[in-house]
Amino acid sequence: MEQTKKNFTTRFTNLFDYWMPDSMTIAFILLIVAAVLAKIFTGAPVFVSTSTQKSIADAMGSSFWNLLTFSMQVVLVVILGTVLASAPPAKKVLRKFCSIPQSTTSAYIMCATLGLVLAWVHWAVGWMSCIGFCK
Repeated sequence: MEQTKKNFTTRFTNLFDYWMPDSMTIAFILLIVAAVLAKIFTGAPVFVSTSTQKSIADAMGSSFWNLLTFSMQVVLVVILGTVLASAPPAKKVLRKFCSIPQSTTSAYIMCATLGLVLAWVHWAVGWMSCIGFCK
């Protein structure tokens, strides 16, 4: 039975690895789709801006740096949420919460409830606290 499960898992993983494109390929395809849809629905020039309209390439290029700012903010939120959830006082509280559940089901319910309550403080704190709870 165990060997059959391993064979199925190995075949499924190999099939997925063969057919699933790389994330950069997916991003490039979505970029092309967005540019084509922008051309269809706005009629904007593709590469050269005019005096009245910005080109699609210029709009996408200038918007990229806004994504960089946002992604850095998300990185800071995740790192600081991890630091807060890993702090000794937070670990002490999490250990007390971890001793309450008596079954797997109650542990799931406790983790979900803890995550929901702490997500009201901040989503990253709830996220990282659930990770700490599950460790």
